[in-house]
Amino acid sequence: MFGYPTTGSFSRTAVGAMFGATSLMSVLMASLVVLLAVYCITPVIELLPLSALAPLIIQGAISVINIHEFQVARRASLSEFLVMLATFVVSLALDVKYGLLMGFVLSVLKTMNELANPNLAVFGQLEGTTFRDIRNFPNARQLSNAVVIRMDARLNFTNSRKLKEFAVRAVQIREAGGNKVEFLVIDAKAINHVDLTGCETLESLAEALKSHGQQLVIANLKGPVSKCLHQAGVPESLRKLGGHLCLSMEAALAVVEGTSQAVEEDQELSELVRRVTMAKQIQYATSSPHVFCQGRSPFQDGNPILSPTRVSV
Repeated sequence: MFGYPTTGSFSRTAVGAMFGATSLMSVLMASLVVLLAVYCITPVIELLPLSALAPLIIQGAISVINIHEFQVARRASLSEFLVMLATFVVSLALDVKYGLLMGFVLSVLKTMNELANPNLAVFGQLEGTTFRDIRNFPNARQLSNAVVIRMDARLNFTNSRKLKEFAVRAVQIREAGGNKVEFLVIDAKAINHVDLTGCETLESLAEALKSHGQQLVIANLKGPVSKCLHQAGVPESLRKLGGHLCLSMEAALAVVEGTSQAVEEDQELSELVRRVTMAKQIQYATSSPHVFCQGRSPFQDGNPILSPTRVSV
C-alpha cells in the first residue's frame, strides 16, 4: 500500500498555518523534523514532565482561536454566534469530533428555522413600479384596491402555510381599515424555487380569495419558478379561480388597473417557460457555464444550439 500524510496533529497544523505553510511539502518537512527529534533529542527530553511540554501545544493551538470572529458573529448574527459558541464549548469540554457534530446539527436546525420563518412584508409604492417594505419606508403608498406582499425565501413545505396566513391577515387588516381589497399581489422576486406544497398553497390561497370576491396576482416570476408552476398546472388552476401570473410588476399593476389581457399573460409565460427549457438543454449538453456560441444566439429557429464552442476565460 502506498500513500502520503495529508495532515498532522491539530497543534502542528496550527503552527504550520502560523508560519505560512500552504502545501503538503510543509507536512513532509514537519515529519522529517519530528523524525530527527525522535532519534536525536529523545534522551534529552524524556526526563521532562508532560506539564513542561504542554505550553508548546497550547501556544500552537492558541493561534487558531480567533476572538475577533466571535465578536463579529455576535454583532452580525446572534444565531451564528450561538452555534459557534456551542461548538467551541462542546469541543473544549468533550472532544473535537463531538464539537463538530454539535456544530453540524445546530447549523442544520438554524437553516430549517430560517426557511420556516422567512421575512414577510407588506409593500408600498414609491415611484413608478418601485415597491418597498412599508416598515422601512413609511412614505411608501399602498395601492387603494390591492395589497402587495413579498416573501424573501423559496416557497416550500416549511413556510407555505406561514405565507398563506400572512397574506390572509394582511388583507383582513386592510379591510378592517375601511379599504375595499380586490387584489392580493405577491411579489415573487425573491422566490427562486417552489415545491409541490408551495404550488398547492398558491391554489388554496387563490380559492380562499375568490370566495371573498378577490383575486390573486403573482408578479416578478423568475424563469425556473415559472417552469415549476407551469409543470404543476398552477396557471390553469389560477385562471379558473380568477388569478394571474405576471412576469413583472408592471404587468401586475396592469391587472390591478384592469388594463391587462389574459391572452398576453399566457403567451409571455409560455415563452418564458420555453426559453428556460432550452437554456436547461444547453446547460446539460455542454456541462459548463462558460459556453459561447460562435457569433450566434443560443437559440436558432426556435431550437437551442447544442454544439457550442468552449472558450477559456
